[in-house]
Amino acid sequence: MYARPCPNVARAFAKQEGSLMRLKVVAATFGVCLAGLLAPPVRVCAGDMGEPDGMVLIPAGEFQMGDTFGDGHTDERPRHPVYVDAFYIDTYEVTNQQYCDGLNWAWAQGGLITVTDGVVYQHGSGTSYPYCDTTTSTPISRITWDGSTFGVTPGKEDHPMVRVSWYGAAAYCNWRGAQEGRPLCYDLSTWTCNFVHGGYRLPAEAEWEKAARGGSAGHRFPWSDQETIQHARSNYFSSPVFAYDTSPTRDSHPCWGSGSIPFTSPVGFFTGALQYQADWDWPGSLTSFQTASGINGYGLHDMAGNVWEWCNDWYSAAYYSSSPYDNPRGPASGIHRLIRGGSWDGHANLCRVADRGDYPPSYCYNYFGFRCALGIVDYSADLNGDGYVDAHDFAVFTTCMAGPDVTTPPPGATLEQFARADFNGDLDVDLSDLAVFQVAFSGSEN
Repeated sequence: MYARPCPNVARAFAKQEGSLMRLKVVAATFGVCLAGLLAPPVRVCAGDMGEPDGMVLIPAGEFQMGDTFGDGHTDERPRHPVYVDAFYIDTYEVTNQQYCDGLNWAWAQGGLITVTDGVVYQHGSGTSYPYCDTTTSTPISRITWDGSTFGVTPGKEDHPMVRVSWYGAAAYCNWRGAQEGRPLCYDLSTWTCNFVHGGYRLPAEAEWEKAARGGSAGHRFPWSDQETIQHARSNYFSSPVFAYDTSPTRDSHPCWGSGSIPFTSPVGFFTGALQYQADWDWPGSLTSFQTASGINGYGLHDMAGNVWEWCNDWYSAAYYSSSPYDNPRGPASGIHRLIRGGSWDGHANLCRVADRGDYPPSYCYNYFGFRCALGIVDYSADLNGDGYVDAHDFAVFTTCMAGPDVTTPPPGATLEQFARADFNGDLDVDLSDLAVFQVAFSGSEN
């Protein structure tokens, strides 16, 4: 049985401050929990908030991770089962315009970024943590800087961001979350990720591969209707070296592979439509180009080619031999971070969903980009994670009541627990969250 409190009822509770209101909520919640001890089990579901803009839900489940065909590298084996919790991921790679907007927001805050010789760095870090290049440091960048404002090279607004490091990608996740009032996943002093529910972050490698496979098992590429790749579906460097590269056109993409590098294509180009140069302004000589759909079963674009995508994990060539089954998040430490998906400059073998790449997190290359993931807010009222909703969860809930907002949990409550208790996502645990909590009863697995 699923029970959702009426959204209007939840919204009707005004946010209140002061100890008296907190006391009333504690008393009311205690009554609810006592009543719950004798009530039938109910599972709480609060999915009325909808999907985040520009993201796709990847459902929880098991998949086989690694090389299916035996044509990959040794670090792609052994093929092994992995279970991943549900999460959201960007439909498209983060674009130049989106990253530019993030840079301007970060610059306006003060104390977040600095620009030295055209390179954007973490503020106060010297040159230890480069975020991205601008056209002042290299003409390959598509981000401009005039000393006070960031911009984008005209016509490249919808192309994926390049020349961005892992640090710059992680920082962007925090900037995006801060602008939306979400909890922040990255500690930018240690570069650790807390995987808090409801915060933006880079996808774990296992999440990325599950998303790339599109819900279909055992395929070489993100699409499931064939095991080959062509320029009609992807922006990559075609070569007859690989038998599964059957593109009738070779080398760089016939539309996007000329002019000045990087030879990126706008996100969302490979839809199966007949595309026209007049609409897309590509530098190639063709006036039209018939695409095939490169969109996978989850609705994700450019999971093969265009730009490599940073993942959160540290890289280890032997990790698959000891990877946990549940939500693997990579080694605890390392030298290189994972990249996935291939690029406009890479051959077909690098565009396979099982292929693993790795680079130092400080590298800003012509073909490095990323997309964000978002941990799903767990709306279960099982706040302590023991499988039941009972007086123990009441204790957690009332502890969370003492916190000022979701980014600052009170003593005795973790950030994850506080995020869970904030059922309506208003960054406070108050009466409106009680409207959700009161329909949860003890007894059954929640």
